Amino acid sequence: MDAGKIAQVLVNLLNNAIEHSTAGARVWLASRWEGADALFSVRDEGAGIAPEDQARIFSAFSRVGSRKTAGERSTGLGLSIARQVVDAHGGRIWVESVPGAGATFFVFLPADAAASAPPVHVDRIRHEPI
Repeated sequence: MDAGKIAQVLVNLLNNAIEHSTAGARVWLASRWEGADALFSVRDEGAGIAPEDQARIFSAFSRVGSRKTAGERSTGLGLSIARQVVDAHGGRIWVESVPGAGATFFVFLPADAAASAPPVHVDRIRHEPI
């Protein structure tokens, strides 16, 4: 596993969660091992993503859903690149969201991608609201 690339995916998801949340809202990063497989999640308290937009947010140049809360600019490439990185590791990335109730992004990495990396790569990230 390319730990640097996976870290970039997680940082992108965290940045998106922060940028789509209002001041004082919480963002969570969690990870767990499912056997030898790794599962990461990033959850926010933002506006959420409409069901019809959830599949297309992973396409290049896609900008859907809520506006960024501080007027940040976006190219619409972050989630597309994240999907390419996760796909290259044999994994899966997806979102679960209800409009008005935030969003949770998941990154699943199968054992053949995650087994070569010691858990320290996961544990260096705090698993508490930021």
